[in-house]
Amino acid sequence: MSHIVAFPELTGEQLVDLQRLLRSRSTPAGVHRRAILIWELAAGSSLVEAGEAAALHYTNAHRWVRRFLASGVKGLTDRTRSGRPPD
Repeated sequence: MSHIVAFPELTGEQLVDLQRLLRSRSTPAGVHRRAILIWELAAGSSLVEAGEAAALHYTNAHRWVRRFLASGVKGLTDRTRSGRPPD
């Protein structure tokens, strides 16, 4: 069951930003997985294949793709959460 997502061609700046996230040792693990997802989609993989490569469930992969399409590379980072701050 391969769902093909109409994924737009990435700009040069977006590709450079993704490569920076993928190569950096200080990139948080979650952001790294999401960057892998977008990189795989840009290479032509289906959403299911890209999700498997990034170790993300299809539902979560779809959510991150929507955030990327709405906000670009900045959309791959975690949003601040309400509640008690960590100690």
